[in-house]
Amino acid sequence: MHYAFAHRHLPEMAFDEPHLILGAAVEGRLSGILNRIWQDMNSNVPDANKRDGEIGVELKKLDDGVLILVLMPEPQIPPEAKFVALSFQESQDPQEILSKCFALELSYDNGYALGVWSADRTHGIISRQSGDLGEFLSAVKEIIAARP
Repeated sequence: MHYAFAHRHLPEMAFDEPHLILGAAVEGRLSGILNRIWQDMNSNVPDANKRDGEIGVELKKLDDGVLILVLMPEPQIPPEAKFVALSFQESQDPQEILSKCFALELSYDNGYALGVWSADRTHGIISRQSGDLGEFLSAVKEIIAARP
């Protein structure tokens, strides 16, 4: 359930509905929306798979866009995510928003890895990470600035 929320649901929202998720974040409604989805998903799994905790949301300004930081309940099983970052940037077309998705994932060696999704939903690991929020955000912002 934790994996599905971070690795499936959040990227789908970012790529399929960027205007909606961005609007909800700017208006301060995204935390409530994501927590309702989290609770609904949690209520539909067997007790052994239920997870405690809530979803946190922080909005960060980028030079040419917005970064939504999603703080997940503590990961227990690789590759569950500790943090998910959704970036939204302006494009040449005013109707289009460029979305990118990143996750700080628990790796199989009990460290962390920075994962990224592309719009076609392929996933890759970019680098090893310490699990520190500041390091994760720095790496994400560096990638966003370097890629068109």
